[in-house]
Amino acid sequence: MRERLAEGIEIVDLLVLSQLASSKAAARRLIEQGGAYLGGRRVDVPDLKIRRADLGAGGLLLRAGKKRYHRVVAAS
Repeated sequence: MRERLAEGIEIVDLLVLSQLASSKAAARRLIEQGGAYLGGRRVDVPDLKIRRADLGAGGLLLRAGKKRYHRVVAAS
């Protein structure tokens, strides 16, 4: 996973890996319908790449809908 973060991982893949979406197609639908949030901002493009620098010290908050939250943290 660290290697993928170094090159950049697409938000669609990150939603699937964090189990907020069951498949890439479901993740794309979630984004298209306006239900995917990254840190509190709505994700509008499915090809957005997340890099290790984007995680910050406390990680990155992913949200699907109103009630499903996951925090992505990269361990060193």
